[in-house]
Amino acid sequence: CIDNDRFKLGRDENNKPHLNAIDGLSNNQACDFNVSHQGSYACLAGCVGNDSTAHQRLGVDVMKIEYGGGKPLQEFFRLMTRNFSSNELAYIKSFNSEQRQLRAFMRNWCLKESYVKNVGIGITMNLQKLDFNIKTAEINSHEIVTDTQLKLNGELLSDFLFEESLIDSEHCVAVSIRNHNLCEGYKPFNFQLIKFEELIKDATPLSTLDENYCVEILKKDKKK
Repeated sequence: CIDNDRFKLGRDENNKPHLNAIDGLSNNQACDFNVSHQGSYACLAGCVGNDSTAHQRLGVDVMKIEYGGGKPLQEFFRLMTRNFSSNELAYIKSFNSEQRQLRAFMRNWCLKESYVKNVGIGITMNLQKLDFNIKTAEINSHEIVTDTQLKLNGELLSDFLFEESLIDSEHCVAVSIRNHNLCEGYKPFNFQLIKFEELIKDATPLSTLDENYCVEILKKDKKK
């Protein structure tokens, strides 16, 4: 129930967006959010806490479960080996079909992206140092898996929790939550689908419409 133009956003030292203030509110609650988009969806994860110095941090990533590269899938896996631990590669290779291996690959990549987005560094670190121990082999529709654990350089990161789910049969999503234990009565829940028209229905434009800009954009060739 707060108008969108009252939210003032900023970026931290790692260039990660965050909420600076809300016009008209002096005692803002601690808030963190993260956004990811691929395929048919843009995903937003957010949380609100009461302590501005020690609240939850979030990272979210959504992946479309498809492979569009020109190389054979196994060759693609071989080229990506440097980004995965031996434990993660064994998990991916444990499935007996390429489609299930692709799902496992995308799930693992989704987890890695959610972590690096949480800490705000992006894909700039050696991803092989991130070792995800996936205990629930496959995710079912309408299910949320939270038992995956992460080791960094061999050390368990016990202050991180990962929510994994399927938005539909073609999209997997992972939310990494740091300091989840600070949330009293924490309970995972599925993403809610909001259509674009619904999202902007009561929104206030942040700038005036520039018709010439729109015309020039529409003149550009579309990517194939």
